[in-house]
Amino acid sequence: MAKEKFDFIQPIKDIPKSLKGFPKNLIHIWKDPVNNSEEVKVRKKEIFPLLYLFVGIFLIMAIVSAIFPDAQDILMIVCMIPGFGAVACGFLLMVLKKAAQKFADLECTNCKKRIAFDENVQIKVLKKTFTVTKSDKTIKKNDIPVESTISANGKEHITVEITCKCQECGTEKTFTHEFVSVECEKSAVKVPYVQSGAMLVQFEQDVRNEGAEGFEGKSIGTTANGVHIKYIRTPESLVKGYFGNEIQMR
Repeated sequence: MAKEKFDFIQPIKDIPKSLKGFPKNLIHIWKDPVNNSEEVKVRKKEIFPLLYLFVGIFLIMAIVSAIFPDAQDILMIVCMIPGFGAVACGFLLMVLKKAAQKFADLECTNCKKRIAFDENVQIKVLKKTFTVTKSDKTIKKNDIPVESTISANGKEHITVEITCKCQECGTEKTFTHEFVSVECEKSAVKVPYVQSGAMLVQFEQDVRNEGAEGFEGKSIGTTANGVHIKYIRTPESLVKGYFGNEIQMR
């Protein structure tokens, strides 16, 4: 299916209409869920005029504050309001992008109805990958490193093949989706700087060992080697949530 071309001018034309319904339309955009692909398209058309408006106001205020330096402090504080509005619109557009992919997966290719989770759904885990990232935030006194806050963070991704059947017309559909199934970490706050390097190496190894051992049968909590599991889901739970109202932003 060809990708829909974005009209950069139309949101500008729609700004007056958005202003008439403000701020009720903003509350509606933030709170009300979308339920299908068509609603995603409508919601995007509601968000883009507000995004353009917030960005435009922010830029105007930034220019005015540069022209009138005496009022810079007040104007920069006021600038935060449209700035936050633009960030919120950007976040909502990211959520809608995920929602569009979700509905593309869950809508029947034949009758376009949304397929529900039922006993016909079959789940097969195709792949598991475990990655580890490190963080080391150094605290200095008189430009001399004295302490560090360190952490090693692990994340398990699973690729799942899902086969389902439309309840309306009986058409069978198979698709794959990637989920985050586990998030874990081992961390320490304000440890002596001279010890932090070796500790971080050990933390990373502990998290990797946990990932190699696997997470089947485990739950949220701290393991024997001090790794804290802060998020864990079974493939079945993730798929059921995907068919429901969940959109994973991890």
